[in-house]
Amino acid sequence: MRGLFFTFTLLLILFGFSANGYAVLQDSTLFKVVVKESDQITKWEYHYPFNYVFSKEKHEMKGLQAKQEVTKLFEELPIRKDITAEELAQTLEAKGFSSIERMDVYWQAKEDQLYTWVWERK
Repeated sequence: MRGLFFTFTLLLILFGFSANGYAVLQDSTLFKVVVKESDQITKWEYHYPFNYVFSKEKHEMKGLQAKQEVTKLFEELPIRKDITAEELAQTLEAKGFSSIERMDVYWQAKEDQLYTWVWERK
């Protein structure tokens, strides 16, 4: 029984904390968000198939450690082709990034063009 629990836990870590977010993210070849606030820069990055990076200030995580952060943000942002940069910035502000000075979002689905959204506080 412990072996089965261990196997399930290992699969959960290796293949995603959220099956839906992970599956949708796997349909993308690039997802990158950079948020610049007055005192720090936070970055989430995914490159197909298994390259994850999360950094905040001088702290950086890669691989499985970063995967959870990147997948969580991908699930929370309403990424779609027709969304505006203003809507993405508002979503990030609602998630706690209240002093955003600049936001850059890059997303590319498999076999599709690159979508870029840039927002700067006026």
